[in-house]
Amino acid sequence: MVEVTDDVLRILPASYLLWIALILSVGVYFLANFGIGCFRQRRRAAKSVAGIPGPPGHWLKGHLDYARFDGAGLKFHVKCAAEFKTCYRLWFGPLRSAVIICHPDTIKVIQSSNAPKERFVYNFVRPFLGDGLVTSEGERWFRMRRLLTPAFHFEILKPYVRVFQDSTDVLLKKWSSQGRGEVELFHHVSLMTLDSILKCAHSYVSNCQTQEDQDPYIAVVYEASNQIVNRLMNPLHHADEVYKLTPEGRKFFKNCDFANAKAHQIVKARRKALHQDNEDKKLREKKHLDFLDILLKAKDENGKGLSDEEIVGEVMTFMFAGHDTTASVIAWTLYNLAKYPEHQEKCRQEVDEVVGLNQDLDWKHLSKLKYMLMCIKESCRVFAPVPMISRSLDKTYEIDGHLVPEGSWVMTNIYALHHNPHVWKDPEIFDPLRFTNENAKDMSPYAFIPFSAGPRNCIGQNFALTEVKISVAMILRKFKLSLDPANVVPVDDLIPELILRSKNGIRINISTRI
Repeated sequence: MVEVTDDVLRILPASYLLWIALILSVGVYFLANFGIGCFRQRRRAAKSVAGIPGPPGHWLKGHLDYARFDGAGLKFHVKCAAEFKTCYRLWFGPLRSAVIICHPDTIKVIQSSNAPKERFVYNFVRPFLGDGLVTSEGERWFRMRRLLTPAFHFEILKPYVRVFQDSTDVLLKKWSSQGRGEVELFHHVSLMTLDSILKCAHSYVSNCQTQEDQDPYIAVVYEASNQIVNRLMNPLHHADEVYKLTPEGRKFFKNCDFANAKAHQIVKARRKALHQDNEDKKLREKKHLDFLDILLKAKDENGKGLSDEEIVGEVMTFMFAGHDTTASVIAWTLYNLAKYPEHQEKCRQEVDEVVGLNQDLDWKHLSKLKYMLMCIKESCRVFAPVPMISRSLDKTYEIDGHLVPEGSWVMTNIYALHHNPHVWKDPEIFDPLRFTNENAKDMSPYAFIPFSAGPRNCIGQNFALTEVKISVAMILRKFKLSLDPANVVPVDDLIPELILRSKNGIRINISTRI
């Protein structure tokens, strides 16, 4: 290293000295601004969680070593819920804090409000979904919510029963050819729900459950979903400027362009076909109205319909948000029924009594499958399909006696809520009887929220539960389920990504009923 002495400085030209002084001044200026910015951000973050209790954390990392996106992180949140009961504060590094809410009393404050979604995660899905219901805010969100609500009316859902049955039949045939043995649930079930959602979204028949070489459109939808999760789990890829330079990022945005172009092509073709023939007659002749049909006919109070861009965003949102979440509920329900054969047998007996052994499942049967619905709900409690959701406060809220200012990050930890011993007795025990009419009558509507709660709850939850009930009932009519002790999923193996998965899959054994 060259030592800069007084002699060296005396022989340097004055212009050089000026440049050195300028560079040093600029460096000091930027360092000072960076330091001031960090100080202000730290002060705002500290103000957001002022007075709220929480576990001890590292001075620099905060709670990053504990609040991880894995099973250990879930156990940490449940431990905090048990210790702090209603809410607690966490630090994600030195500059970012969050208020975690885990009790009906605190969750009601936020989920019953119109506080906007926290942008961090939703910005990752926007390139794929556009400004659909999941990513939009404000007046745009209210308008879209009003226009989309009729699409999930029971009269629209009834004809979907046949679609769900057809997709489940494909799965049953695949498993019947195997006869007996081990199956990995999530792979098979997510293909089945994707098959259904494509038919219900825009009557797209893909054969995705059976064909070895995937349809390019299906492959892109599947791959983009995984890329969003992978990006979420990799902090180095969070910045758009960095992610776009990586091979994974370039592939993701290429997939987004492909899926968007394909969806636009489908929308334009359907719009053209409807205008070429008598629209009402054409729709009446269909076995069921798909989501695209409804969007093309939707008009707001001013008589204005949706643009192709808006329709594409909602169709993509419907597919993205619908198939994985529903697959998670079905897979964990089947896992629990395999793990607890006494509940499986009660569900099977109920299905046999309600439906009979020789007739097809119909809409009228679904409301009578009461015990099976309790098992589905208890599975959603133990294995919340969406483990956590976030809000960014649009004003100051009082949370458990603490004033939390505008701009604060508040996370509703659904998994911690569903395992909070201050809310649920023996929360680690699988007990469907929690959801009998008698036991549920005094339950807070914010104690059990697998599909969120309040004005921003999941618009498609009835769609999802209809598919879950049909699929589970049909599988129980055909197969007996069992669980090898080696395939019991410990909490440490859970992965709370956008939905709850297991890092080693969800494996059960099946055998054909005799």
